[in-house]
Amino acid sequence: MVLHRFFIEPAIISGDKITITDRGLIHQMKDVLRFGYGDKIIFLDNSGFEFLSQIENISKNSVVCNILERRKNLNEPEVKIRLYQSVIKKDSMELVVQKGVEVGIFDFMPIIATRSEKKDLNLDRLNKIIREAAEQSGRGILPKLHPPIPFEEAIHSLKKGTIIFFDKDADNLSYFFESLHGQKDLNVFIGPEGGWSPEEMEIARETGATIASLGLLTLKSETVGVIAAGVIFASM
Repeated sequence: MVLHRFFIEPAIISGDKITITDRGLIHQMKDVLRFGYGDKIIFLDNSGFEFLSQIENISKNSVVCNILERRKNLNEPEVKIRLYQSVIKKDSMELVVQKGVEVGIFDFMPIIATRSEKKDLNLDRLNKIIREAAEQSGRGILPKLHPPIPFEEAIHSLKKGTIIFFDKDADNLSYFFESLHGQKDLNVFIGPEGGWSPEEMEIARETGATIASLGLLTLKSETVGVIAAGVIFASM
């Protein structure tokens, strides 16, 4: 039986009990999912631990659960991929975030490139999508979403990790992914719909980035990061 999972604030955990007072979560548990006395749920405190719990009392104002087991969540990938995704249109960006969470991306770092047509994001909406995707996919930690910053600021502020810069005209470096085995921090840069500018490509080369392609076909911006992360995790 697949149990529902919910991220909660650590402050509502007291001893062997969890007390939910958030009206939105109570509504979802009581009215949407029709939970009742004795039902089991998994709560996550965003520290990498999860709490197998059982409902002791449920009302319109609170849900009280007994903690049956505290255990380490084992679903988080060992390698941390930070996705530097150029800001794209609303629906496409939401797809990047949702599928990126599901595949295991650690951080979302939106960037504004020279050819970015869109420059702002609804961070509240995207954070909601991150939470729902993390709960659905079994993540133990919520990936962090950062506010958009200019491309040059992003690439010059990197302090650690390999830089992988995807460009459709680059050589297909499928062999490169195998060489990533054992690395723990990867910074993946994905361009906008119009591609990288020549100046951005030059900056990437100057910073020592590996310029890579996923093949001969032209992929949409919202597709590249998710596929790349999947390939990287599979090669580890």
